[in-house]
Amino acid sequence: MTATQPRPRELNVAFWLLLGGAVMLMAGGLIAATASIPAVFRGVGVICVVAGGLIAFLAGRVRKTGDPRFRRATLTLSFAVVVLVCLVAALGIVHLIGLLSVLPLLVGAMLLSRPAAAGWSTDDVPESNA
Repeated sequence: MTATQPRPRELNVAFWLLLGGAVMLMAGGLIAATASIPAVFRGVGVICVVAGGLIAFLAGRVRKTGDPRFRRATLTLSFAVVVLVCLVAALGIVHLIGLLSVLPLLVGAMLLSRPAAAGWSTDDVPESNA
């Protein structure tokens, strides 16, 4: 990342979508973790809270520094959480807000993997032989 290169719009939109999805995931996890329901629901709620916090932290680091390691970690964690929440939702163990957080997380991760957002960090762009 150079000082003269502006932050791509895809990166800003991806950041806000990931942040919104992380907040929704944490809210659904907190509701599930504090309700008087079986321990499985509370355990999944705690996992959702921790995963949402990590996604929000990593997305902030991607936006601030443009480090490709944080971008790859954000993508990996976001896709893993989407798969996990969908699997747990099939069993009926996740809160509705947590389930709805899948949409902004998925779209934000897809925008973060677009070439404009990936190319903002200089380490992810393959150098041409020209």
